[in-house]
Amino acid sequence: MEELPVKRLPLQRDQPHGTMENAVFCLYFSFMEFAMKFIDPRIDFAFKKIFGSENAKDLLISFLESLLRLDGERRIAELTLLDPFLAPKIREMKYSILDVKCRDHRGVSYIVEMQVQKVVAFLKRIQYNAAKAYAHQIERGEDYPNLNQVIAITITDFILFEGFDHCVSRHEPRETITNRPYLHDILHVFVELPKFSKSLES
Repeated sequence: MEELPVKRLPLQRDQPHGTMENAVFCLYFSFMEFAMKFIDPRIDFAFKKIFGSENAKDLLISFLESLLRLDGERRIAELTLLDPFLAPKIREMKYSILDVKCRDHRGVSYIVEMQVQKVVAFLKRIQYNAAKAYAHQIERGEDYPNLNQVIAITITDFILFEGFDHCVSRHEPRETITNRPYLHDILHVFVELPKFSKSLES
């Protein structure tokens, strides 16, 4: 099958670290460029082609670094694409297929998903998949210190959080008195494309 050419994000890895808004703009720019030449980039096949192929790893790294504000030692030196199919460890559990799953040189896992339509219990499914990706890091007999952080990035083509104007939101458990994130191994980041108002010309 012929490879579809995937363009790199305008944010190059040797440029200064970008903002979250820049990451969303770059994502939107890549989507529009892809859509004008091929097929709707929001569907599974095209989205995986944009972000989940070996020849697009620089694009994925640029997006992750800018969106998550990874700088200094936290910048991604190397990224390994992983099998996005999460088979259940218990037969009765559900299967999960992620759009893109990868791991960086520090052991941090990233799962990136695109959702076009709002479905029933969508947020529960997102949390379920992130928890399963976390649990899949170790097998029976392995030690818990081998567990590393999982960052779940969900891009939606619909409004998910009403009354919240920002296009990027970050969700992590925090202790209610100190507001400190003691339980920081599973982090959720949502990008709501309809809230992004910047045009390609601006």
